[in-house]
Amino acid sequence: MKDRVLIDTDIVLLIQRGNVIATNYALDYIATFDRLSFTELTWYEIVRGYRISGVYQQLDTFESFCQNCDILSLDRKSLDCAANIYADLRKCGELIGEVDILIAGIAIANGMGVATGNVKHFARINGLHVENWAL
Repeated sequence: MKDRVLIDTDIVLLIQRGNVIATNYALDYIATFDRLSFTELTWYEIVRGYRISGVYQQLDTFESFCQNCDILSLDRKSLDCAANIYADLRKCGELIGEVDILIAGIAIANGMGVATGNVKHFARINGLHVENWAL
């Protein structure tokens, strides 16, 4: 592990659930880079899920977790990268979910990769470094 990465929603949830593999990757990453990073989109997906489920204790735990993380926003550069990703994937007939495209756009715009368990989707994106933190 030598590249900075954004952690995808699935990895944040694995860490929140105490998954040993994802947690160990996160601890190794923090030893090198000090803080985990994810996007506002991941924040939205997680908070939305906890509110739908009514699990407010987990929401409080997540909010505490966020205080030690960098949460990256969508900006024009990220949106431009995401639009390029979308166009490339559509031309190849390999589209993935919109949120994944936006997360990848944020990662590329910030010179980062993505840590995910959903390697199959993110690996379709040219120029994106992908790490599997679920294995």
